[in-house]
Amino acid sequence: GDFEVGWRPPSRKERGARSLGEIDSATLPLAKSAKALKGAALPAVPLKEERDEHMEALSLTATEEARAATASVSALLDDETLADEQVAVGRVLQELFAAKYYSFSRPFLSATEAEACALTASLLSVRDKITSRALTDIGAFASEVRRVFADCYMVHGHPNQSAVSKKCERIDAVFEQNISLLPRSLRAKASILVATPFEEIANTSTATNEAPCEGAEERRRSSRARVETQLPTTLQLVEQERQRQRGVLEAQRRLERERQRAASEEWAVATV
Repeated sequence: GDFEVGWRPPSRKERGARSLGEIDSATLPLAKSAKALKGAALPAVPLKEERDEHMEALSLTATEEARAATASVSALLDDETLADEQVAVGRVLQELFAAKYYSFSRPFLSATEAEACALTASLLSVRDKITSRALTDIGAFASEVRRVFADCYMVHGHPNQSAVSKKCERIDAVFEQNISLLPRSLRAKASILVATPFEEIANTSTATNEAPCEGAEERRRSSRARVETQLPTTLQLVEQERQRQRGVLEAQRRLERERQRAASEEWAVATV
């Protein structure tokens, strides 16, 4: 027969409302399939060792790509005609690409690891703009770098919930530390209050700074040191941007509800 010796039909309690005929029709194909597979090789499942080897190969590839990226920025300061601002840009970029930070910077220096981490932007694009002289302004450079980090936070969430964002937070801190060590004139241009990762924040900041305010210059002078130690981080700006986007979405939904309600009222009046 199609069933093994000793097989018994399920009890009334086990089969519920189904008849024995329904049970047989559902079970018979499974029994035949089981007999057909008996003795056949099971589908191959990757062993832990194989998975580990694959991950190790990806890690080696990412490290080689990161080393190549580091080497590509080593000659940025060889040009003696560079202005002070361009020299500052080159030094900060070289620090971000330093091998001592590979443990957390590699996702942003390797195309392979960036793809594996689902990153939408990396520091490689910033490097390309600098080497092609398409990016020479320290403010624009700082904004581009912060945008890379902001994109990571937007995709992966808070560092407490994502290993990728945690690495981003560490290289982000390295970047901001190097910006804080710049001369005051360059530091002002690269400040996160000016060179923000989001255009909306930059526009708001510009409008606020241009607005007339009595005693503004005196307050700026008296609180300059305090402001410099309380600058927002890129992560904080990302959280603000998330809130702004949620507010915009809620406003759009509210307008849509009002439009639908107005259309319903017009229809009700027209049908009276």
